[in-house]
Amino acid sequence: MTASVRILTTSSVDSNPAILLVEPDGSKILINCGEGSQRSFLDSQQRVSTVKAVCLTHLSYESIGGLPGMILTASDVQNATIENAKAAAAAKVRKSNNSTQLLPPFPTDTAQGLNVFGPEGTNSFLKSLRHFMRRDSFRLNVHEGLVEGIRVCLPKTRKRKSGQPVSEGAFFSVKSFPFVERRIGDRKRSRTLPERKTLSYLFWTPRFPGKFMANEAKRLGVPKGPMYGMLKSGNSVTFSDASGEQRTVTSNQTVQPDSPGIGVAVLRYPEDFFEEQLLVFFKQMTMKRVISSVGVELEIAIHIASRSSFGDKIARQWRDEFPSTVQHLLLDTDISADSHGTPFRSAAHGALCRSLVCPDLYVQVREPNTLRRPYGPELARAGSEFVLLPRGKVGFSDFVDYNIDDGKEKARTLVKDSGASTLAKELLAECALCVNESFSGELFFTGTGSAIPCKHRNVSGICLTSPNGNSILLDVGEGTVGQLLRANSGPTSSTLAHIKAVWISHPHADHHLGILRLLHDRKAPDPLLLMCPSPIISFLTEYCSMDSDLSSAYVAVNCNDLIRENAKASFLLKEALGIDSSFAVPVTHCPYSFGLILEGTCFGKLVYSGDCRPSSQLAKCALGADLLIHEATFEDGMEVEAALKRHSTIGEALSVGMEMKAKCVVLTHFSQRYPKVPPTPVNHEGSIPVIFAFDFMRLSPSNLVMASKVTPAIRLLYPEESEGRQGAETEAESIMAIPGLFAQSELL
Repeated sequence: MTASVRILTTSSVDSNPAILLVEPDGSKILINCGEGSQRSFLDSQQRVSTVKAVCLTHLSYESIGGLPGMILTASDVQNATIENAKAAAAAKVRKSNNSTQLLPPFPTDTAQGLNVFGPEGTNSFLKSLRHFMRRDSFRLNVHEGLVEGIRVCLPKTRKRKSGQPVSEGAFFSVKSFPFVERRIGDRKRSRTLPERKTLSYLFWTPRFPGKFMANEAKRLGVPKGPMYGMLKSGNSVTFSDASGEQRTVTSNQTVQPDSPGIGVAVLRYPEDFFEEQLLVFFKQMTMKRVISSVGVELEIAIHIASRSSFGDKIARQWRDEFPSTVQHLLLDTDISADSHGTPFRSAAHGALCRSLVCPDLYVQVREPNTLRRPYGPELARAGSEFVLLPRGKVGFSDFVDYNIDDGKEKARTLVKDSGASTLAKELLAECALCVNESFSGELFFTGTGSAIPCKHRNVSGICLTSPNGNSILLDVGEGTVGQLLRANSGPTSSTLAHIKAVWISHPHADHHLGILRLLHDRKAPDPLLLMCPSPIISFLTEYCSMDSDLSSAYVAVNCNDLIRENAKASFLLKEALGIDSSFAVPVTHCPYSFGLILEGTCFGKLVYSGDCRPSSQLAKCALGADLLIHEATFEDGMEVEAALKRHSTIGEALSVGMEMKAKCVVLTHFSQRYPKVPPTPVNHEGSIPVIFAFDFMRLSPSNLVMASKVTPAIRLLYPEESEGRQGAETEAESIMAIPGLFAQSELL
């Protein structure tokens, strides 16, 4: 029997603290679900489907930014399991050659669903998600505020051979510790922000039964067989000894005493540090009393806190109340520290390889701030694991931290051995003079993948920057802000303050879940111009009733109001970005789906399709476009699949570009089935310049030709064989294999 605590992610510019509590049956309890949580699962070869409960310490993007996506994936995995089981049952009936046999109904009521624990307001947040996602058949069991010693996971039910149901699993119990956090607007306390309700948690296992002493039972004359089982279960047994006399042996004569269970504490410190609040916080943390009352031994306490709060004398005094055997671990909340870099190692490796092939097109991501790392053994590291069971191995398992220099050497070796670097030099020799060193605006891709999470590509996001340095985001999927910050070495505040507008093409979660972090972290004096469909406006209005900080952070314009030129949007875009006009074009995908036409950008007339089927209306309205950015979810040959899910194939996207007479086409939003560069259809080769987008690609008006020519070299980095695509990625593929699943279950 094994159980452990794993650090999934730490604080960095593109991740927030998240913890995994692993039960003996492999079920996982996820503590906080910030942006990129699913990608972290993929990178660490964990399966999202094993998460049975999510515990939230507070309601903010750091803890809930990835929760909607987690719910969607968990629901779709469950649906895929049900569909596969139905197919297997049908195949069994067909194999029996009994055409009269009816297919038994599948017991969908046995689906596990997901337990969600969180502070007051959790139910309201989950309810607000109805504006853009529906999973009516997926059970969410929500526990708000104070929770007193209930099992974290739902027990699994199976049937014995006798037909009687039996419950098993559900190892950890939990108690929550609510705290109302006072917040200050700045260090001078000149402005008070709304109070924030938070939770800390204590998890514990049942007491461990004592070992059955078979030799002692034998000495006492107990016959082998069922009586041994009765003694193990705590019952007494009566039997006739060799002389015929009746003897009674009690359980405590043959079973060693129980041993205490194991405790794991997770404390979420107040965000704004001042001693009065910290003192109140620890007075309310009555964990020592609870630990004593439930009879467990605390093995590890994880402190989600700033370094200054963790090191304060009040916090130290509280820790000193526990035995020296308790391991205290700090999960630093300061993202600016970025001491361990990105948790998305596969994506960072791919970005580094591409930057070595063509540094003018592909950005080399920011490296960790190693100067901030030293803090002693208490500082948590992503990927580290603390073993709880077996008891003989309690403590940290062997952990090898990521070596930056080794990663760079592997990237250099791959680029050299694949021949990508050599081929790129040959292809780009004639383009060298085309590159303009002065800044004239750019397109930066933060995410180029479709809805299913992938460790190689983030979900949708594009940043269009004008020559004046101000930007508009074209979709803002989960993790968009983190990708922007990972690619920029400047301070967070100045990077985000230059974002003046956001366009959200449609209400699907993979195109807008990053908006919460952007609104929270932007902290600019001018509100953000947010052009989005009405369901997103409704969602944000409802969300702002829970987090009033954001209510003045944006000005919303309905995409539907941009079908004809909107005076408010046109004025703000012209003033901030120099864009002459903006028009929305309805497209076929889900309700409230729109393409966007921007005239007067640094690229000229720029068109963004969003997610859609091929649209003649978009081609007609954007005739003569200088640059078309079009989704290309599926490879050619998958036209039926594309039609079912209301997406486009590569060939269909290029046909729209030709009908539009676009000068150049950028393809993006690729199915997560392939991290490689998909093939260009033979009938479109050379007909129009085509660029395959990748995360951390930076396009300028002067390097479009270069970007279209370098594709064969980049393709060498991704051989056709699908090596290393295991675990959760095959799980994603199994979901995608169900025809029309997403089209049926998403909001359409």
